[in-house]
Amino acid sequence: MINYQPKALIFYAGDNDLSDGRNPEEVFIFFQQLMARTANRFGNLPCYFISLKLSPSRQHLAEKFIYTNKLIENEIIKHPENWTFIDVFKKMIDESGKPLPELYDGDGLHLSEKGYQLWREIINSFLT
Repeated sequence: MINYQPKALIFYAGDNDLSDGRNPEEVFIFFQQLMARTANRFGNLPCYFISLKLSPSRQHLAEKFIYTNKLIENEIIKHPENWTFIDVFKKMIDESGKPLPELYDGDGLHLSEKGYQLWREIINSFLT
């Protein structure tokens, strides 16, 4: 990205790391490194981090996803000048905390068209 001069950056990361056995603290350290590298390369560029989503196939990791999101959100709160936390997690679960199945493809992991539409709406509300 040496010659790339973006107006903003949007990140989604950590979902697969937790699924692969990493712990929330490791994912948080990766996020802090991402923040530092982004600041070093792009300065005070507006950056958006999309919260981890809880998919049906990873429901057994719910507490890790919640904790990781909280760690990252709390770090972003310390940097409001250019970082924004976009919470998709809470809009993708029902009242009991289970993922809404209609937002996912048959594999229970990847978003369905309805899931992508929800993400578009949520993300665009932060960008406009």
